Amino acid sequence: MPQFQLANALPQVAWLLLIFLVLYLAVSALLPGVSRVVENRKAAIAADLAAAEQARLDARAAAERMEAELKEARAAAMSEAAAAKLAAERAAAERMRGLDDELAAKIAAAERELADQRSAAIASLDGLAIDAAQRIVERLTGVAPGAELVRGAVAQIGAR
Repeated sequence: MPQFQLANALPQVAWLLLIFLVLYLAVSALLPGVSRVVENRKAAIAADLAAAEQARLDARAAAERMEAELKEARAAAMSEAAAAKLAAERAAAERMRGLDDELAAKIAAAERELADQRSAAIASLDGLAIDAAQRIVERLTGVAPGAELVRGAVAQIGAR
């Protein structure tokens, strides 16, 4: 085998050193660029992670603000609903008072009319009683009593 011969060993070692030196120089020349790319990539990833974390915090803060605004809106809606209910109750109470007043006026008018009709009925009863008494006395006695005599007797009976 030629590689084990001592005469061939010196050129092989020289070539080995030369190739090693060229590879070392190539790698050392490329290594800073590669390490720079790796560092840049690490920095970009770190920046992206920081931006993502900031976006997450911003989203959480926005959600909390939205929740607070929603609570405020609910409270305002409840307040407006309560105010509307109170206004409706007041309007209904006012309307009921108006209807009560109107009904009281109608009742008073009906009571006055009833009293007038009662007075008229009572007044007509006196006339009917006088007429009936005259007819009864005339049938029983055959003589028609005087209107003033019957009127006085009916008044005396009605006064009791």
